[in-house]
Amino acid sequence: MDNHIRASIPLLITLIAACAARDPGDEDGAREEAPGGLGPSALSTGPIKGTSLPAQKLALTFDDGPGDRTSELSAYLKSRGIRATFFINGKNVPGRQNTLTALTSDGHLLANHTQNHPSLPSLTDAQIVSELDQTDVILAPLVPANRLLFRAPYFAWDSRVAGAIQASAMNKYVGPIDADIGSTLTATAAADWDCWNRNYTNARCGDLYLEEVAARGRGIVLMHDPYGSANGNTVDMVKYMVPKLEALGYTFARVDEVPAVAALLPPDPPPPSGGITIGLAESVDGYVSDVYRWRDASGRERSAAMVRNEAADPSGAFGGYLRRFTYVKANGAVVTATGGSGTNNTFPGWGYTVTHQTSEETNTISSRKQPGTRRIVFQGPHHALHEYRWTAQYLGGPVAITVHWLFATGRDNPLWSATFDSSASPPNAVYADNRSPSGQIGWDGDAGSVVAGVGWGDRYKFRTTSSPESFSSSWTYSAANKVPHVWMWSTQTDTEMGAVQTQDWQRRDAGYGWLYSNWGRTSSNKLITAGTPSSQTMPVSWNWTYQLNQFELPDNRNKRLAWGMNYGAIGQTSYPAYGDDRTLSGYPYQSHSVYMVMGAKTANTVTAQLTQVERTIAARLTATRGTVRTSGPGGVGRSDAVAFSPAGYDSVYGTWTIAANASSGVTMSLDTRSVSINRPMFRVTSYRLSVPATIKLGAATLTKDVDYFASLDTTTQTLWLTLNRAVTGVVTLTIN
Repeated sequence: MDNHIRASIPLLITLIAACAARDPGDEDGAREEAPGGLGPSALSTGPIKGTSLPAQKLALTFDDGPGDRTSELSAYLKSRGIRATFFINGKNVPGRQNTLTALTSDGHLLANHTQNHPSLPSLTDAQIVSELDQTDVILAPLVPANRLLFRAPYFAWDSRVAGAIQASAMNKYVGPIDADIGSTLTATAAADWDCWNRNYTNARCGDLYLEEVAARGRGIVLMHDPYGSANGNTVDMVKYMVPKLEALGYTFARVDEVPAVAALLPPDPPPPSGGITIGLAESVDGYVSDVYRWRDASGRERSAAMVRNEAADPSGAFGGYLRRFTYVKANGAVVTATGGSGTNNTFPGWGYTVTHQTSEETNTISSRKQPGTRRIVFQGPHHALHEYRWTAQYLGGPVAITVHWLFATGRDNPLWSATFDSSASPPNAVYADNRSPSGQIGWDGDAGSVVAGVGWGDRYKFRTTSSPESFSSSWTYSAANKVPHVWMWSTQTDTEMGAVQTQDWQRRDAGYGWLYSNWGRTSSNKLITAGTPSSQTMPVSWNWTYQLNQFELPDNRNKRLAWGMNYGAIGQTSYPAYGDDRTLSGYPYQSHSVYMVMGAKTANTVTAQLTQVERTIAARLTATRGTVRTSGPGGVGRSDAVAFSPAGYDSVYGTWTIAANASSGVTMSLDTRSVSINRPMFRVTSYRLSVPATIKLGAATLTKDVDYFASLDTTTQTLWLTLNRAVTGVVTLTIN
């Protein structure tokens, strides 16, 4: 039995992973370093513990398996939504290979605990390497090459052991992984193996674990799933402990999600052509991020690094935003946009939430200022949903905030969607505006270039007409507008960034302040008011309809960009729309969605997205098989039903939505009103079959992964489908 008593080793060395698994296609064993990957292997002192986890976060680990009840434990943890890490001994695998498959299928991570569980300092260098290598052969088909973790038996480790592994092909492992909880049995702490040696009951041993968890508050928990006695065993003890931990507010992570471990892991490889991949817990300049990679409408790679929001990040914020975005221009130039780039680097990324209470800058509530939770709601071959959640305490009570990011093959621009749910507070107790999404990111390729101009749209289109941007810029506010948006650009770098709403202003209002008195005017005939004084050409900073970099001017190199909604948009049963000519409700929900657009200014990427939304909401969807959905949740994180307008169009995700018939068949027609709509996206609900290999567009047969991109969410029985083409007129799509 494994007693895991720590060996008396004077020096603990951390082995940092440096190279990927052996590539059968690379005959000489050389590895080309991936961009942003780790360099040559290195050693640093100290074991890897779980103290970098946020408060009330635990990483459950199980050593010495697989055992007879490991599959049972795996299924139980999955039923509770818990992913754990299993450090296996290769000698225990024969006859239990299916157990390893079950573990990975249930979302758990397999890790190396050697072949025979020896004390490594007692072995020769060759024997040390062999112990890892034998188990590595078992793990290789089951564990991604950049998720290889190692724990030394008995935690026995010294510089010679580290050197032997460092000099071998096993230097691809990150370790030795230590533990914070469960190592030693005392009056106030537990070690399950020793509990069973002393015939403790599940409750007695489990309570000692709970006491140690309470004392430490976070960390890596050590247990051993194969072991037990007549009075207790680890599997049943886990079933005793988990409900109690959940009731106390604890959540769980795998060891590769521990920030200190994630920072040492190499990034995921780039995506295959046409597909989406997610690099979990990658270090992006020290920011622990889940990195989405996909192919856009031109087949070029894009990526978005979404910072995890459970713990403080290097900026002192708490993540929950886009840290880095990359894309490729038509001329092949790669553009990298990084949060906080340029001057005044107060804001470390883009896409977090910002609201104000009582007055413009007093009692600001921002999601970047507090920890929350995050998850991947859905990942298919071509569609993925990333979620952040927070509960923010406003002056009038709590508000639950949910943000989704949607990424899709064949689409250039990710979609950002948010809901502010104030239903836990009384009506009209919360009083706040909404400047979300908000942030600062170097959309000019981190060049620090001068902003040439800015613009936005509410019921009219505001555009600066002189360059560069300043409070002396001339402007026009004279053209009518349908879809709310905000926009800024640089001619120096031929880049631009914007946010474009998925719905028109009649159905989803946007805009803040009082500049509407100048609708239909230009800077040459503007009305002189407190918000548009004669002393400057542009409005004063507090009267811009959307929040851009006006508070940083005259610094026109700043790349800040945010949304705008009037006070009362969050928490009030009645608040004024922009224009003060109608009232809206911000209670119990306020929800909206925008496309985040980055691209070349000369390609008119923001205008192109704006045009596509205008054309989409003017189109009409009908069906002869299946049923066009006429209502659905009004926002992310909501279960209510609101009417879709037009029928079938779900502005939450910018998709056309239809329910399949009983045989999962659909025949639907989209009337674009004689204009071109690029790559429309559909969601087919009540879909119970596999992804179709072909579908029909009129009489033409379309092929999966070439003519259309499909992903099946089996949990919700939803088929996501993006046509890889533009459509014009009345087009009929047939599935199954």
